[in-house]
Amino acid sequence: MRKVLIVNQFYLKKSITSLPGYEVSYLMLFREIPAFLKGFRFLHQLLALPFFSIWYIKDWSQVFRGYDLIIMHDSPKMHANYFIKKITANTDLHTKLVLYYWNSIYDLPELKLNDRWEVVSFDYQDAAENNLRYVGGFFIPEKLQEKKKDIDLFFVGTDKGRFGLLEKLESDLKKLAVKTRFFLVSNKSRFNRKYSAAIPYGEVVDWLSKSKGIVEITKPGQFGLTLRAYEAVFYNKKLVSNNAYLKRYDFYDPEKIYILENSPDDPKNIAEFLKGDDIQYTKDVVESYSFGDFIRRVDEHITLQNVST
Repeated sequence: MRKVLIVNQFYLKKSITSLPGYEVSYLMLFREIPAFLKGFRFLHQLLALPFFSIWYIKDWSQVFRGYDLIIMHDSPKMHANYFIKKITANTDLHTKLVLYYWNSIYDLPELKLNDRWEVVSFDYQDAAENNLRYVGGFFIPEKLQEKKKDIDLFFVGTDKGRFGLLEKLESDLKKLAVKTRFFLVSNKSRFNRKYSAAIPYGEVVDWLSKSKGIVEITKPGQFGLTLRAYEAVFYNKKLVSNNAYLKRYDFYDPEKIYILENSPDDPKNIAEFLKGDDIQYTKDVVESYSFGDFIRRVDEHITLQNVST
């Protein structure tokens, strides 16, 4: 049984502690603090003031001992080298150290890594451009309740420059009798009813259980899978996406995934795409994007499918 430690800054989902061949533990590098202090910590970081280490965990000497593999999620560059130094100095020499980019790469050249560390990425393009190993991502699903699917297409997310496209898409789909539920999350929700306040993920999962399909709108050049794509695979939902790179993934099927073509015909084609029977992804596909398979890939130096062709 190999012991694995997953390290992040603030929050980690700690639902899985045992996998075939692995015992998994979790550590947040920022110590727990009362809610009223989080505003002070945010300002301290925003203003880049000295002595920020007061917010870190206190005892570095023992918390990293006894592990076979430590995976640290990427963190803002003002903290990354501090964490790398502390982890390197306080781990057993046999421990495999991995820095995992589960966001787009932004500060790799500034990292002070020695040959004990390997850097891997969730995004194939980032991995290829920086000569890293591509390990992909993972998803830990919630339990989905069986409910009547009375929504054809569901979206939840903040603006990121996509609200205009989403508003037009929803308007065009409604004209075709497609039942939509789009949550355009914005602090403008206090003043404008077309926007929504943030909703907890448990409520998102409830909406997913009632929906046939999901919409994702990614930023230009995005190659790595988003949360919406994972939800589609793990919850067996049809996916409407602007990410043409999805065609290169092993789970792509035009009956399951519609790629937006920025065409006037998109709404009509989506309405037709959403008709028909429910879909089902194979067990092998779901397993390949599971948390357990991700740990195994990282540990055994396995690269996920080649999606460059």
